Formats: sequence, structure tokens, C-alpha cells
Amino acid sequence: MVPIKLFNLVPHTMAEPQQPQQIAISNCKIIFNNQHCSNCLLEYNGGKYYLTSQILERVAPQLANLFNGSESLTASTSLTSQVSTEVVTQLSAYLAKYIGKKNVKIDEPTVSKETVENVLEYIYGQTELKLSESNAREYYHLNASFGIAGLTEKSLEMIKKSIKPETALEEYLKLNGHNSPLAQVFCDYILANISLLPKESLITDHNKLKGIASSLAVAFYDHLIANIAVVPKDQLITFTNKLSYEEVTSLLKSDKLSCSEELIFDIAENWCNANKVDGAEAFAKQELMYLTRLGKLSVEFLMSRVKLNGHVAENDYLKAMEESGKSRTRQSAFRISATNAPKFALGNMNGAYPGYSLMTTTQITSKKLGQLLKKEHDTHNGIYCLESGDGELICSSTHGLYIHTPGVNYFIGIFGNSMIKETFAKIRITNMKLFNLENITNSQENHDIVDNAVGLFIHHSVDLA
Repeated sequence: MVPIKLFNLVPHTMAEPQQPQQIAISNCKIIFNNQHCSNCLLEYNGGKYYLTSQILERVAPQLANLFNGSESLTASTSLTSQVSTEVVTQLSAYLAKYIGKKNVKIDEPTVSKETVENVLEYIYGQTELKLSESNAREYYHLNASFGIAGLTEKSLEMIKKSIKPETALEEYLKLNGHNSPLAQVFCDYILANISLLPKESLITDHNKLKGIASSLAVAFYDHLIANIAVVPKDQLITFTNKLSYEEVTSLLKSDKLSCSEELIFDIAENWCNANKVDGAEAFAKQELMYLTRLGKLSVEFLMSRVKLNGHVAENDYLKAMEESGKSRTRQSAFRISATNAPKFALGNMNGAYPGYSLMTTTQITSKKLGQLLKKEHDTHNGIYCLESGDGELICSSTHGLYIHTPGVNYFIGIFGNSMIKETFAKIRITNMKLFNLENITNSQENHDIVDNAVGLFIHHSVDLA
């Protein structure tokens, strides 16, 4: 009779964990979880599992190390008839050197019984891992004490795929509170995808991160500043009114702000009305109010709000009125940060603007353009102007642009409006009817024949492929 080779009894180096399929094992069903053929007892969340150290050393070295540092239990010497004679013969010599079974207890409530049993059967080559997005965290936590080669990496990939922007921050806070190593995974995700997080809860989410000294808290504050224009105004004013003088000054000086000058004024005025400043209060509050570019406010806003503000000197108010009147705008200027630049903008056909280029015929025909342009226009009720000037028809580098509709096409432009730098110009069509910007396309006419053409520019960060 040819002896059955249960496993190689030559000591394993433990240098590199092996995959279960690399170990040639006969009668695995007899050996797995059989107390008579084991020298290790694992108690995981109360469940008992009888294991063999040599297999663990090859496949789950961290678990094997836990057993090496544990105490021995009383040896079990009775053998059942279910175990074949050949297996018993091979095992007896190997197990004889052990006084008894070594015992390890692990309590990890986040790991289910099904996952524990699946991984243990996998170690003995009995099954495949049943890893999925819904249970990946269980496998990740379990492998922290098992050390199976590749399992942590596979689990992490599944976990990353399962993260949702709307719940990522709550998950991070929960994991961080338990000092879980997974907290860093969620932190990295948020940092890389912070623009996808819900903007309506920016103030609430920022407050949740207070006291957490991490790159995430800093990034979230910067994200809040960059998106301050979309935060509900009542929430924003409540938040800024609670800031110190130094904090609100720093916020209003930030080069990351993307919002109307009117909002800057509102924040400063409300803070001055709600707070006192030690020392030269009148001077300090005037300095705060002057962080608004008063000459960039509309004449209407200057007359209805700034004129009545006691912290703005009359001479400065009159100077701002003169500056605003020259620009002929009914709209206050909008600050744009370098990190939050508009995707599309209007400018002079021959203009050169850092970060922007005049759109080409190929870009105009991209299927993604219409949707992106419409979203930008709907968000601000217009397209950002990089320069002041007169103009009507909007053009690409070679053609006028129009909206395609069944039976007829309409040229688009800013009819009746002028480009006012740092404001938004509303796009219209020649018959002034409602239209869908998603249907934008090139005309068949060269823009050279069009007087006062306005160029449509695209930011270099936009991918239309």
C-alpha cells in the first residue's frame, strides 16, 4: 500500500504565506475541525474550531503566531473510527511532541460565523472565498489576525468599491472613533472625491470634524470655503457669526472663495452686528467690511444695503457707486478661485485667459458638451465672463454656435446684454423662446462674417472625451 502523504513534515520557514492550493493535502475533510487530529483550538466569537498548526504556519502565519504564544490545554488522545489509519499514523508522530492543544480566543463582533467558517475552510483548501462588497469588511477584520496572503488587499479593493459619497464621512467618523485602520481608507477616499460629497450638509459635516486633527479636517474646511455659495444662507450666517474675529477675517481673505461679493458683504455685516471686538472696535469692524470689493457691487445693492451700513465711510460709498456705474452692470461681481474655476466662460474672440482656450469645432461636437454646459448655465443662471465688452453671437474658434431643433436651428448669443467681467451672462437664442443647451452644435457659417462675436472658452481641466 502506498502511504498517503498528508503534508510535508519538513519545517516551514514562515517567510512567505502560501496559498491553500499550494499545499497537497489528502483527507482534508477528515482533518478540518476534527479535535482528534488537531493541536490548536480557536475560539472565535464563541465558536470552537480545531486546527492544525503546520497548515496555519503555511497559509495563515499570523494566526499560527498567536498559537505559538498561547498556553497548552490537556491533550486529547482518543481517536474515532472516522479517521483513517493512514492519517492517524502520520499525525501521531507530528502531534506527539505537543503536550496538548494550544488555545486562542478572538472576539470580533463585526465578523459573522459564516465568514469565519468560510475562511477556515478556505485555509484547508475546501472552498473558495465568498468575498463581496457587502461582507468585505468582515474579511478585512478577520485577516488582521489571520494573515492570509492577498486577502487584505482583495478585501480593501471591495471596500473601496462599496464606499458611497453620501455616507463616506459618517463611516469615517465611526471608524475613527473605534481607532479602526479602515478609517484611513475612508479618509483617503474623501480627500480624493471631496467634490462628490453632499454640499447641502457642508456646515454640519464641518462641525462634526472639529477636534479631529487630520488632513481631512483641513481639506473639508477648504472645501467648505470653495463651495460657500451653495450653502443655505441661514446656516452659513449662523456658522460665520460664531467664528472669532481672526477666523472670519481669514475666511473672507481666502483665495479659495467662490461666491458673490454680496455674500462677502452679508457675512461681514452680520458678524459685526452679532459680535463685539476688544480694543478699537470701530476700526476692526470697518476693516472687516472693507474685505468686500465695494466697487464690484451692483448700484442697486450699494444703494439698498451699503449706504445704510455704519461701518462704511460715505466717501468710500460714493467712490464705489462711481466705479460700479461705469461697469453698467445690474449684477454684483462673483469671485472665482483658481481651484474652483468655471468649466466654461465667455470672452473676446482674440482674448488670452490663463487656464482657458477657445473651443474648437471638435470640442463643440462632443456628446458630453451640451450636458456640462447646461448644468453650468443652470447653476449660475448664465456663463461666466472673463472680460467686459459688447457682443452678440457666441462662437467657437471657427463657427457660430446654434441650438438644433427639428426643422429649424437658432443661433445662440447674449442678445441685449454685454459681457461684464466677473459676472454671468445669460445665453439666449435668436427668437427668445425656451431652448435646451444640450442641443448645442456648430453652424455651417464662419464666424468671420459675424460682427461682435463672443468666444466660448473651456477650462483646461474639463475632459470632453
